[in-house]
Amino acid sequence: MKPIENNLTVKRLYGDFMDVLELRRGIIKTLYYLSFNPRYVISNYIENRRGNFSGPVRIFYICFIAWTLMMFAGGWSFQEANIHYSVAKYYDMAWGEENGYQKQGAHSKEELNRIKKVSDFCHAVAINLNPLYTLPFTLIPFSLFTFLLSREYFKTFLEHLCANLYLISILLIIRFLSVAVYLTIYENGSMWDEVFINGSIIYCIYLTWRVFDWKNKIIKCALVLVISWYNPVTISWEAMNANIYFMPLNNMSHHILNSIYLPVLDFFF
Repeated sequence: MKPIENNLTVKRLYGDFMDVLELRRGIIKTLYYLSFNPRYVISNYIENRRGNFSGPVRIFYICFIAWTLMMFAGGWSFQEANIHYSVAKYYDMAWGEENGYQKQGAHSKEELNRIKKVSDFCHAVAINLNPLYTLPFTLIPFSLFTFLLSREYFKTFLEHLCANLYLISILLIIRFLSVAVYLTIYENGSMWDEVFINGSIIYCIYLTWRVFDWKNKIIKCALVLVISWYNPVTISWEAMNANIYFMPLNNMSHHILNSIYLPVLDFFF
């Protein structure tokens, strides 16, 4: 048998590693411009100009890396002794002051163990608080919403889908990384501190203003606030059974968890 020709080098392995992290395909440049001038990146990508920018799907996957860093920094700080609220509602469990959520009627030990495993998993990943899980579903109606409101610059639904994926990704990345740094410095801090909640909304308003456009500035001021309110990662962050008119994406996320994610978890556990 002919010996294999060895062309493996440290440089090649390093290049492959950089490709995985997207550091060799303009990720740093893309994140830099997205953070303050997102329309420049979006328009370059849509028009397929040579700007060495990473695409919106690649940027979105960086969100998961930022989320992982925040998890290691203790971003989710929840009590796991009790059954997760969403899990309890899914299994029709009743709340008791002494023992927390309890299964009503006859039940086996195996069933209770399965519920506990599903609950522990939901606690660990903060399934109702992390918008990354439901964003593949909520991004579509939100992009349809912005498409109906603004066609001055981005004129098609697909362009709005691309723009919103870029916009939401940079919002999440900035928030996740800032929380990770904050919690590394302040052990008693929380990702729910007002500085992050209010800061995320203000930053979303700023980016939305830079991305979408209307000829009338008064209309622009009003609609930028409306779009920022309904953005899936600001007010609509948490999956809950909320008012369908004021928080439709929260409501949608709640039903997605109950109709898709929890049945899948119930099956696997």
